[in-house]
Formats: sequence, structure tokens, C-alpha cells
Amino acid sequence: MPYIESYVDVDIDVDDFLEHCSEKELKNVVEWLRDEGRVSNIEPSIPENKLTFMDKEWIEKCQKLVNIRLQMSKEDEELILNILKKY
Repeated sequence: MPYIESYVDVDIDVDDFLEHCSEKELKNVVEWLRDEGRVSNIEPSIPENKLTFMDKEWIEKCQKLVNIRLQMSKEDEELILNILKKY
């Protein structure tokens, strides 16, 4: 029998794809995104169900700092590092 090669493009919505992933598959996706440097994650030391509104807001702001680090001036970066050294 002859070998026939074919390609099919299938357009799948990302939300639909992720909704059908198992817990293990979702963890693999998150791990891959981190490994590829596409996302970084600020892990709170407080369990998710114990976070207050202020905790969540603080984590969001810290995440924003992570995301804009390369856009910051050297002076801004040094200011943040100096604040961290105080504690």
C-alpha cells in the first residue's frame, strides 16, 4: 500500500483545549511555560485559601515588577534592591 502524507490545520480555542486537560496535563503546561521563560510565578508563602485581598493585591504588584524588570531603569532597579536589603 502506498504511503500518503497529509497535513490538516485544526483551529482549537485555547480555553476549550485547556478545559479538557487533566490536572497533570495542566501542571505540565505551567511547568513548560515557566521553563520557557514565558511566565514567572510569585509563590505566596501563605496558602491560597488564606490570602486576604491585600495579600492578593501585593502579589499582583510584585508580579508586575517581575514582568517589567527589563524595562526599568538601572536606578529604579537599584532602589528596589536597596529596599529588599533593608529586610
